[in-house]
Amino acid sequence: MKKSKMTLFFVMILSFALIISACASQEKSANAVSTLITENMEKASFKVTGMYCASCPFVVKTAIQRVDGVKNVNIEGKSVTGTAEVEFDKSKTNIKTIKQSVLDLGYGVQ
Repeated sequence: MKKSKMTLFFVMILSFALIISACASQEKSANAVSTLITENMEKASFKVTGMYCASCPFVVKTAIQRVDGVKNVNIEGKSVTGTAEVEFDKSKTNIKTIKQSVLDLGYGVQ
């Protein structure tokens, strides 16, 4: 019983830290000018599972946005499963790296 309470405590602390870090780091500026190179841009979508709270889509979106080369992210959640639509520069990253950023948070991908 004591071990499960400690595990729950650590999970809550980790979750809080992830949410705080996601909220605190909005590095993209609305005034930034970017050049879109269409031959290197790719769009992909995949399912994200395990999103149980209202802040989960925001946390997932923030993690994907931090991947170098990601230009646009849209997360649409339905219940515990959502869809991530990602536009990225394929000369800088790939879909495997993007999915791994979600898996590293403890969510599932399909």
